[in-house]
Amino acid sequence: MIGLSKYRLRWYVGMFLTYAGIAAALIFFLFPFIWIVTTSLKGNEDYFTFPPVWIPTEPSLAHYERLFTHGNGWLYFKNSLAISSLSMVAALAFSVPTAYSIARFRFGGSLFSNFLLLLRTMPAIALV
Repeated sequence: MIGLSKYRLRWYVGMFLTYAGIAAALIFFLFPFIWIVTTSLKGNEDYFTFPPVWIPTEPSLAHYERLFTHGNGWLYFKNSLAISSLSMVAALAFSVPTAYSIARFRFGGSLFSNFLLLLRTMPAIALV
């Protein structure tokens, strides 16, 4: 690092901090999903131990087997798949023609309506 200019050093530090921030956010947002998967692989005795067991000592798929053989797991899965597919098709059926008409045609107040549409999406983007 002796021959680095101030600009290049600042760039390396900035890139390091950027990737460190992305890694921290990734860990923060993925932790609940990882916890769900590891908890589903635990035995019944590992659920309420203190301190918590992070990695199951004897991972098992017995809970999934019981869900899909003795329970109504397939029915729940089919219902979730049907509802999510139908809601996706309905959302696309309304949003694609609307987006096409907004992008293609000019009409009175189009600038104001585009501003309102952008303003409507801002809070959702800011929360993510």
